[in-house]
Amino acid sequence: MKTDHLYSNNKYIQNTRSQHLNNSAVDKITDVAFYLDSIDMGYSHHITIDTEYNGISNTQQFLSSFLNKMYKWHKRHKIVFHYVWVLENVGAVGVHVHLLIHTCTKHFDRLNQKISNWLPFKRDDNKRNKYSNINISLIWDLEGIISYICKGLDNSIHHDHVYTKSGRGYQGRIYGRRWGMSRLQI
Repeated sequence: MKTDHLYSNNKYIQNTRSQHLNNSAVDKITDVAFYLDSIDMGYSHHITIDTEYNGISNTQQFLSSFLNKMYKWHKRHKIVFHYVWVLENVGAVGVHVHLLIHTCTKHFDRLNQKISNWLPFKRDDNKRNKYSNINISLIWDLEGIISYICKGLDNSIHHDHVYTKSGRGYQGRIYGRRWGMSRLQI
């Protein structure tokens, strides 16, 4: 499996950009999430897509294309669309993306059907499988989900909104951008 752009569990690439999220990134992610929530436009769904496990060799290129399709779908349906994403490279699954999106829950079933068409692999979100290649869930606990996707914060940094039961998590080495978010369109 070729993963020239990322550190892979199967290959070692020395020119890694980051091993942890920095405090500034977590500040931006949390500030925007709580601001959007305060004006009733908060993130509504958490999507995890296992890219390396499913043979996607360039996660960032896939993510760019996937978000572009989501943006166009939302624009066509006149729905405001906000997102934040964080890449991880952990365990047997390897490189995967956590994506928080704001979308209209009333239209989510139609969007969910489209998501299957935008994946370059056959969708399997069966919870009984050890590794499902995509997982989509409603967000009930904003602080909990923010803490979960930002668990790779450097151990030397304290942040009020990032916690895990066993201390800080490890998100693995990522070459290139580790996280990103949409511009606010309010």
